[in-house]
Amino acid sequence: MITIPTARKRKGLVFRVTVFLSVALAPIGIIAVLQTLEVMHQTARSSELSVLTLTRDAASREQLSLERAFGAAEALGAVALSLRRDGERCDSYLRQFIEANPKYSFVGLLPRDGIMTCSSTEQEYDFTTFDRFDEIMETPRPVVEANFNAPLSGTSVVIVSQPVFEEDSFVGYLTLSIPHDWIDPTADLTRLEKPIGLLTFNAFGQILTAERGVDTAMRQLPPDLDLTRFVGSTSDVFVAEDSNGQERVYTVVSIIPETVYALGTWTSDQGIASRVRPAVWSVPFPILMWIASVLVAVYALDRLVIRHVKSLRGQMVSFARNRTLPSPLKGSSVPSELSEMRDTFAAMANRVILEDADRENVMREMEGLIKTQNELLNQKDALVHQKSILLKEVHHRVKNNLQLISSIMNMQQRTATHSETRQIVGRLQDRVLGLAKIHQRLYQTERIDKIDAGAMIQDLIGQMSRLGSESIVPQNINVSAETIQLFPDQAVPFSLLVSELMTNALKYARAPEGQAPTIDVSLIEEEDDTVELKIANSISDERAPPSGTGLGNRLVQAFVNQLDGEIIVEEASDEYRVIVTFTRSEFVPEERDY
Repeated sequence: MITIPTARKRKGLVFRVTVFLSVALAPIGIIAVLQTLEVMHQTARSSELSVLTLTRDAASREQLSLERAFGAAEALGAVALSLRRDGERCDSYLRQFIEANPKYSFVGLLPRDGIMTCSSTEQEYDFTTFDRFDEIMETPRPVVEANFNAPLSGTSVVIVSQPVFEEDSFVGYLTLSIPHDWIDPTADLTRLEKPIGLLTFNAFGQILTAERGVDTAMRQLPPDLDLTRFVGSTSDVFVAEDSNGQERVYTVVSIIPETVYALGTWTSDQGIASRVRPAVWSVPFPILMWIASVLVAVYALDRLVIRHVKSLRGQMVSFARNRTLPSPLKGSSVPSELSEMRDTFAAMANRVILEDADRENVMREMEGLIKTQNELLNQKDALVHQKSILLKEVHHRVKNNLQLISSIMNMQQRTATHSETRQIVGRLQDRVLGLAKIHQRLYQTERIDKIDAGAMIQDLIGQMSRLGSESIVPQNINVSAETIQLFPDQAVPFSLLVSELMTNALKYARAPEGQAPTIDVSLIEEEDDTVELKIANSISDERAPPSGTGLGNRLVQAFVNQLDGEIIVEEASDEYRVIVTFTRSEFVPEERDY
């Protein structure tokens, strides 16, 4: 069972020293492992070269026979090429060659059209239907194939084909057939170490010769082994299981470059072949030596340092919990550095005890100051609350007084006999009620320093619609007002401005016959704290002519100036529009002369 260190143990000195020593000694261990692996690799490579050499020696008879056949084919090709137009002389010359060299059973000149007319049998043959005919004609190169039932030779043969050229132009192949009886893979093997199986194959993966027959050779090979994968390589060594599940060492060498290859089969415990696979037992030895070195170093460090550090740590914990002064470290093997550390800790402990006493006195004084501060803060909160109540009461009473004045004006308006007088009193009443709404908002909101301009517009318009005079035509009023917080310094002139503009809109709003006049009111705030008030009323050709003294216009301009804003008046064929813009400002208290 593997125990995983906890977080506390991982932070411990033993664990960290073990890790650091492991890292410090790791290069030595790695070098030892790498050197061991290098020796094993060199041994395996030397063994591979040895078995490759033995495989090449074992296939020397086939190599010699094939090289001689290619040499003869090259020489015969030049002669046959000169005699190819005289069929009888060409056949006679090739027949005499076979009679003089009984190790060859057939020779013939195969032209590119596939119709052989010059051969040692003095007969004509058609090779166009043979396997790979088009492939070898398309790419001229030396070719070796096997035919275990050759119709021309009447026996099992190895067919050697050498390309023939005339003035760098490919003409065809000079083909030689060598009976398998003349190629004995074991005839010249006198070495004690030789493969248990040897075969040769061509660039197409076809087996040419086999020491113990093709069937036996196939059983000694790994299942589904593709021999064409070795084509193009000069040598190869690999370990695999044969068809019977036995582990074998296989060697592949090229005996005719890129044309014929020899494959030897060795048992895994057979002499040099047994050293092809390196022994894995030699790798753990340097690793064990590295582990032993780390353990010895950790043990020495524990005896000299760690156990004394743990003792000193225990004294520190005891002092932290119970203020127990440290005692001298026991043992004669205590390093001088740790003894000095213990003395320094003892001096520090005495000083800490004295500072604790002083700190306790300071804390008592601080507690008294904090208590006094809390009492002052409570008094301040009470004063602020009292001030808020008084301010709300003031706003409430001002609002009541303004409503009282509005009621008196309303009574006066009803008793007036002239319509002009009633209109003047009504306008004054609207202005007074506008101020009253501001004070009402101030004492009804949680914060008495700001007023919601959007809600105030809703109240003013609703109030003016209810108290409208008889000269005001009924209208459709559309209000779109955002929530915008204004300080009282801006809220007062703003409410009076809205009252004046709405009075004019209610007074002069007209519409074509059969339609109701409309008034659109909008209040928006842009990103740069700019507030835009827009009041538009519909008009018609039969609108009422302007009347009055112009006081309303002067008041509107005065209120705009108080807001530090701008006013734009636009008039179209069916609408009269007033746009006021100003910047929402923060509250700035007035300077006082004390």
